[in-house]
Amino acid sequence: MAVDSAGRVLSFGAVRFLHPEDHVFAQMLTGWRNQQLSRNLAIGTIESRERLVTRFQESTNEYPWQWTPAHVDEFFGDLRSEKQTAQSTIRSYQAALRAFCAYVASPDYGWDRVCEQYFGTHPVQVCFDWNTAVHAQATESSPGRRPFTRQELQAFFDRADDEVDRIATLQRKGWLPAYRDAVLFKVAYCWGLRRNEVRHLQTVDFARNPHAREFGKYGVLQVRYGKAMKGSPPKRRSVLTVFDWSAEIVADWLERGHPHMTDGLDLFPSERGTLVSETALNRRFNRYLRGFGPLPRSGHPFSAPLLHHPPDRGRHGPFVRPAPGRARARLDHSPLHLRLQRLPGRDTAARPGLHRPGRSCRNGRLILMKREIDYRWRLAELMAARGMHNSTDLSPLLKERGIELSASQVYRLVTQRPERVSLMMIAALCDIFACGPEDLVTVTAADAKVRRVASDANVVELNKTIRPKRARVIRDDG
Repeated sequence: MAVDSAGRVLSFGAVRFLHPEDHVFAQMLTGWRNQQLSRNLAIGTIESRERLVTRFQESTNEYPWQWTPAHVDEFFGDLRSEKQTAQSTIRSYQAALRAFCAYVASPDYGWDRVCEQYFGTHPVQVCFDWNTAVHAQATESSPGRRPFTRQELQAFFDRADDEVDRIATLQRKGWLPAYRDAVLFKVAYCWGLRRNEVRHLQTVDFARNPHAREFGKYGVLQVRYGKAMKGSPPKRRSVLTVFDWSAEIVADWLERGHPHMTDGLDLFPSERGTLVSETALNRRFNRYLRGFGPLPRSGHPFSAPLLHHPPDRGRHGPFVRPAPGRARARLDHSPLHLRLQRLPGRDTAARPGLHRPGRSCRNGRLILMKREIDYRWRLAELMAARGMHNSTDLSPLLKERGIELSASQVYRLVTQRPERVSLMMIAALCDIFACGPEDLVTVTAADAKVRRVASDANVVELNKTIRPKRARVIRDDG
């Protein structure tokens, strides 16, 4: 038995295995890995999904062609009740298991025929909307996570700068990496960068902003390693300089600290000339937090405390930042929030018809928007809810109602999403399951998303005279 680069079964093979269950399951994982690679998914994502599926198989002690929705309930119920797994983690686990079941149950890959030949049954989807978690809101973080206050930010940056003084006074190695990390934390805050984004910065990523000449050649930062979308390379974006002291921080580092670290382009290299690791950054960040008292802590240190800025953050008034790398929005930007909530604004409240689905108003003109229509074929869910886990269970019920289909046709009807179904078939299925057409087919419709474009504007000799520039989060005027 072998699979191709897209995950399809090429041949059954003439050799009978001593334990065909283990071999078929291993080949399923290999084929699923190839299928995900063909979708440009990250290697880390693929490996974590494989570990989850293997863990699920070991927990249930059953193979994919024997899985049922009851196994899903038992596995995730144990994670929630016994191990107190986070809700977002549960949802990501269920999404991975749903994707694996969709792969092995699809007739396009041939695993149904392999399982029928070896085991007399075939795998089916066991993760449905009614037994998995729903992604109902954008933010799933713990309410205990909060951003630093301005006083805490200033104390944290002062702690990082004092560490450089302490190491240099003791005449020990390590003051230069401490200097580097002190600047790195300030850059991450000033430009709202993730760990991976800030560690990949180079000296050529800064540019001038003709609308903010006071920042010199540090008016705009080109981020080239932003968080990637699914199956896409890292996302690029441009971040404008906001704080008047942020350009001084970078200029001082490039003049007095960076030349001692490397002669390359990396802005924050390690002592060996490579990129500084995320583990090293997390370790230093957590060490600086000790002794501060009850400060916000999280598994991703840069995420909540340092980058979700407080409402009194800066000179342009309050901001809303859902996550690092996302677009900012003014708290008092009422038109934006009205649009997000699908509510009419002051200028359109008295104009009927402008906020119906598929319509939008721009510059006082009515614009017809493209609508995205989709549907969900829920026959397999209805069968599973009534204890029918094989497509062959449906054939005699259809035959009783005058509809004769071959076994392969019934299998495709159950496992695939049909594009054309006769009304007689819909009526027969509704009679079999005592339901309505809306239970058999779920229709979703929404306005197509419009792409928005931003419109706003090694060992060295110790030098006791070199110290990092201080951050000025708290101003003298309050």
